[in-house]
Amino acid sequence: MFERYLLSWHPRPGLAAVELLSFLDGLQLHWLRDPGIGFLAQWELFADRFFVLDGPVNYPRG
Repeated sequence: MFERYLLSWHPRPGLAAVELLSFLDGLQLHWLRDPGIGFLAQWELFADRFFVLDGPVNYPRG
């Protein structure tokens, strides 16, 4: 359901949802180990790339 609403613009919303949640989970784990890593800065770098499709992208089938 998450991907249907937030990621409907993406050519592979299910795959994008896994990627997005995986990044956030991993970032949270690293931040819990080292609170000085700059959580927001890391999120912004990822989000700038993730939420922009500026050309054809080859996503794995499946």
